[in-house]
Amino acid sequence: MAIEQIRLIQIQKKEGKGDDKVLRRMKLAYSDSSIDGRQSVITWAGLLSKVMQNQLITLAELQQAVRQGVWPAMRPGAWQLLVQHYNSRQKKPSVVTPVQNYDELCTTSTDYHHAISIDLGRTFPSYPYFSQATKVGQESLGRLLHAYAVKDSEVGYCQGLSFVAGMILIHTKSEEEAFDLLSQYMNTYQYRTIYRTDMFALQITLYQFSRLLHDMNPEIYAHMEQHEVTPFMYAAPWLLTLFSSQFPIPFVSRIMDLLFLEGVEAMFKTAIALLTLHQDLILHCSGMEDTVDYIKNDIPAKAMENLQEIVEAVLTCDVNIGLKLQHYEVEYRVMHELMSTGPDDDSLRKQNQDLIEHVAECKGAIAKMEAQMALMQEQITAKAKMEARHLALLEEQVAARMKMEAQMALMQEQITAKAKMEARHLALLEEQVAARIKMEAQMALMQEQITKIVQGREPIIFSNGQP
Repeated sequence: MAIEQIRLIQIQKKEGKGDDKVLRRMKLAYSDSSIDGRQSVITWAGLLSKVMQNQLITLAELQQAVRQGVWPAMRPGAWQLLVQHYNSRQKKPSVVTPVQNYDELCTTSTDYHHAISIDLGRTFPSYPYFSQATKVGQESLGRLLHAYAVKDSEVGYCQGLSFVAGMILIHTKSEEEAFDLLSQYMNTYQYRTIYRTDMFALQITLYQFSRLLHDMNPEIYAHMEQHEVTPFMYAAPWLLTLFSSQFPIPFVSRIMDLLFLEGVEAMFKTAIALLTLHQDLILHCSGMEDTVDYIKNDIPAKAMENLQEIVEAVLTCDVNIGLKLQHYEVEYRVMHELMSTGPDDDSLRKQNQDLIEHVAECKGAIAKMEAQMALMQEQITAKAKMEARHLALLEEQVAARMKMEAQMALMQEQITAKAKMEARHLALLEEQVAARIKMEAQMALMQEQITKIVQGREPIIFSNGQP
């Protein structure tokens, strides 16, 4: 980000003003080469126009539009349209949060204020809008998370939610609009339960993912089982942050388009499609560490190369994921209930129940810890990459300066040589002038003698000495 922009925003913050154009450019400071911008704008402008005219929009139209991609500046309207259409298909009313309550929520105290403040600097630290230079993005994100923690005290705040809120914030025009969309994401799409402190819903979600992988790609599932790679090790950050803590923002934006179109099923489809696309290389990994390292580092690094293929895989998946997820959830709950059932003896039953609850708490704590450790590792990796880029930039600057100094030294040598040459030329010229003056004096003397001779004043002396 240009220094002039940073200074402008800092001045505006002090004066209580805002420059929508500058902030908008900061928010959308990424490019997506997978999208034809002109065609995307035409398509989504047409769909939004149909909404304004109360015309029917089909699911097939939205699927084709999402397949083409959403131009970043069009996402606020596009996402709202996708949410409304999803609600109509689910036959549920939209969950609308009155925007007039937002300022009040921001100023209401919450126990999660410290946890939110700690995570702000860890959320997209290299992205211009959230950088330390202006803190404008961090402050907006902090208010947004604070407001939601107050509104939904049962969930409050969980690590990972800041990435989802950050993705929504950069694509919306105001904090109020972002707050409404975040509420839709948490409630309409029933994502809020996985952020609860007991982590029970997250355990169900990861179990569903494991069973889905078993049914849709048994080879990868067998490889994971053989090397004791659990979904907690790699899929928890994917689901808690909608892939945004590991994957490039253009990739995550396209996946969020799919989420708002299809619901939570899109997240499972995306995860399965990513693993399936890299199946051969995953199966060549020799152990747990190699497998997890490839999934957490190599797959995100190659994500943009396969983005359109992933989108297509999600949109064309003909498996009834929703029905399977319901079946897996019932399966998990039944197993959990059976584990909670003991003998008739009340004492043994109570001990067994206490143990089960303790195990569940431990699993929840482990899940939360693993998710936090995964996020911390990603942040450490991101910081290391940033430092490496800074070091490379510094080395380039040093090399450029050395080159410039060498060029300046060469120029100085050339200037010195030219000065010496000019001094030599000047000395030679002075010698030539002196010689010419001497010659002219001799010629003048000879002329004088000739004149005297002609006038007869001096006799001509011949070589024999006679006049």
